[in-house]
Amino acid sequence: MIGAAASRRRWVRLGEIRRQARDALALLLERRLMMAAAADALILFQAAIRALAGGGEADSLFNWGVLLPLVVLGTPVMAEVVALERRAGTLALALGTPSPARFFLRRLSVPALLLTVQGAALMALAWLSSPAPFPLLTTLVQIVLIGALLATVVLFWAVTLRGEAGAVIFTSLATVALLGRWFFASPIPERFKAASGWLLPAPPELLAWAANAAVLAAATLLFGAYSFRRLARPENLL
Repeated sequence: MIGAAASRRRWVRLGEIRRQARDALALLLERRLMMAAAADALILFQAAIRALAGGGEADSLFNWGVLLPLVVLGTPVMAEVVALERRAGTLALALGTPSPARFFLRRLSVPALLLTVQGAALMALAWLSSPAPFPLLTTLVQIVLIGALLATVVLFWAVTLRGEAGAVIFTSLATVALLGRWFFASPIPERFKAASGWLLPAPPELLAWAANAAVLAAATLLFGAYSFRRLARPENLL
């Protein structure tokens, strides 16, 4: 009985999380939720076709099925996080919460987490069905890092530009382009195909990947710290 009650509570909690995530997405996208879902499905279909046309190459799937949805769909959705509150006239209320940073992070985390989990699941399925090994663990870690970096970059520009969505999208994409050497670096380059494990690449390639991952993590912490600093003085956003 105790186990059944605990299981029922977990299902109820999961249902609440799904409902909150759906509501947060609907709020950010307003009436464009179905359009965004259709665009995401189209991008994933195109990524699968490209990967199959290229012989099932995992790096093609990573570029078109992970990076493209994050940048093309995630950036404009997350850019609305402050603009939405300003349009609704509730920005002062949001900034008056005990932790404005937590409030906006919670809003940002829904699209960022959904696209990150989608990309991770896509690469995990490719890994399970791939006859040629590619390093799954480093691939999944990099997906998490680029998702977190994109979210903090968008948050930084959203609080810096006071929520002007168009300007936030442009500056966020420009920032990603400037960091493109690390942001768009594939964890599955050609050299991994010659000598690679199922979870980790060979030691020389692992060191190169770790250096790239360190830059992504450092940039995430930097943009996040500056965002929290600005949110600590909410009067600057009004």
